[in-house]
Amino acid sequence: MTLAWTLQILLDLLFVAAIFWLARRTASLSHLSRTLRETLENFQKMLQEANLWGERISLHLHNEQVKSEKTLEELNAAHKSLTEEERKLLVSLPESEKSQKVLLLHNQGLSIEEISKGLSLPRGEVELVLSLVTFLQNRGRSDSLKET
Repeated sequence: MTLAWTLQILLDLLFVAAIFWLARRTASLSHLSRTLRETLENFQKMLQEANLWGERISLHLHNEQVKSEKTLEELNAAHKSLTEEERKLLVSLPESEKSQKVLLLHNQGLSIEEISKGLSLPRGEVELVLSLVTFLQNRGRSDSLKET
């Protein structure tokens, strides 16, 4: 009978140990499940935010495209409104190497004095080239505004 009781106690202890082991494993799996759920929720939030940013960028790009198309239409209208004489003058101006250099340096932000010294041109010639370009640009804009 003592042997039976001893075996029963050992079996009960083994059974209790198995229950504790299963309880710890279940708790560990439960914690892992919660962690996975939280990670999934965070991932879904990040995905929603990325989608929102994608929509914003798409809308911004669409607006920029519309602006670009409008500007292109205005430029085409201004170009068409130039008289034949102005077109000849405008086309001949960039062919001059001096004029090209003056316009390039002016577009880079150099002053009239700096351009004059850098290209060894009289100040008046630099002013004339820039004035002519400005006049032709303004003339093209004012003509296109009259048409609209």
